[in-house]
Amino acid sequence: MFKEKVFLALILVFIASFLSRLAFAAETGKAVFLVSPLVGSLSSDIQYQSPGGSGTKTLSEVGSLYGLNMVYASPDFNIGSMGHYSKLNYSTESGYLFYVNYFFRQGELVQPMLGFSADYIHVFTREDSVAAAPLASLNVDTSIWAFHPIVGLSFKKGELRVTPFVGYFNEQVATSLASEGMNIGGRTSNGFSAAISTPLNYISAGAALDFTFAHFVKTKIKFYWRFGEGDQARLTARNQLDFLLSRQAAISLKYDYFDDKYEKNIFSSIGVVFVL
Repeated sequence: MFKEKVFLALILVFIASFLSRLAFAAETGKAVFLVSPLVGSLSSDIQYQSPGGSGTKTLSEVGSLYGLNMVYASPDFNIGSMGHYSKLNYSTESGYLFYVNYFFRQGELVQPMLGFSADYIHVFTREDSVAAAPLASLNVDTSIWAFHPIVGLSFKKGELRVTPFVGYFNEQVATSLASEGMNIGGRTSNGFSAAISTPLNYISAGAALDFTFAHFVKTKIKFYWRFGEGDQARLTARNQLDFLLSRQAAISLKYDYFDDKYEKNIFSSIGVVFVL
């Protein structure tokens, strides 16, 4: 509950800053607000400890994805969010990403920057065929909170911006397992439930690249590795390609990859961007 309150307070602070800058942008015409509904697919691998001594299980699924992406961008400041919902083979997944970046010393070749992102993913799985015999069923409910402050140096030249950065990545993974019990003699008995909470801490390093080609093709690439004690390096990559149809509309293609200690997701989507 404490982390949710901190997260909400941060959002309120950023919203206040966003509104003040939106008013300024309305006067200067140097900022845009983008809204993009999108559809696509999600491929997911989730690991969990199965009760009964059967060890670690991996559940692989694919399914549809529906989402909404919103971005407010000015020369020195951008803030955005993306929410999605997916229906997979055995699970449902919902997620929300919020981020903000601020660039200092506008107009200079080298611009220090600060950034922050918060990511939430919730996955619920219930399927009799997933349960390990002799379990009648197994519910797996997983929630992931991730907070990622970063600091970097942005190199801006014309239509190209390259921003290497380092940061701190804190992840809170909460998993609950529940079962109606075992099938014994045609009856189901000995139901159980268990909850596991795991904090993960990493140092991150990566880069972001923004480039506009021929005034109507925009490329956005962001990737970073997370390094934690007792774990292998984990990669996150967010890739976006926009084709500008006019000053008010574009077609956007997105491909995101997220590698976690307990989960791996691949997002692919296409959407229409409306420029307001």
